[in-house]
Amino acid sequence: MNPDFRKKSAARLQAVQTVYLCLMRSDVSATEALQSCKAEQPSDVAVDEDFCKKLVLYWEERKDVLTEAISRHLTKSWSVERLDRVLCAIMQVGTAELYAFPHVDAALTVSEYLDVAHAFFQGDEYKIINGVLNAVAHNRA
Repeated sequence: MNPDFRKKSAARLQAVQTVYLCLMRSDVSATEALQSCKAEQPSDVAVDEDFCKKLVLYWEERKDVLTEAISRHLTKSWSVERLDRVLCAIMQVGTAELYAFPHVDAALTVSEYLDVAHAFFQGDEYKIINGVLNAVAHNRA
C-alpha cells in the first residue's frame, strides 16, 4: 500500500478520535483535542497531520451544517443525538471530508470510513455509516 495513502487513512482515524473527544467533552476545543489525540498516537504510525487538521477544523467550523446533512438521511425515529457517539463521530468526519474535498471520489471516501468503522465495531454498525455517507455524497450541495 502506498505510504501516503496509509498516512491519510491514519489521519482519518485520528480525526474521528478527535471529533469523538469533542463530542464527549464539550469543554475541550477541537485544537486541544487534536493535540491530545496526536500525543496519544503511537510513534510507529505515520499520520498526515495536515489532512487530519483540515478535517477536524472543517468539522468544527461547519458542524451544524454537517449534522443537518446527516440528519436528512436518518429515519424519523432516529436523530443524530440518539446515535452512538463513535458512529456519530465517524459520520461527522466522513461528511466533513465529502464536503471539504468534493473532487475526491466519494466511493473511496465512504470506503475509508467503513474501514474506520470496522476498527471500532464488529457488527452491522457499518451499514448505517455506509447508507448515510452514500446518501450525503449523492446529495451534497
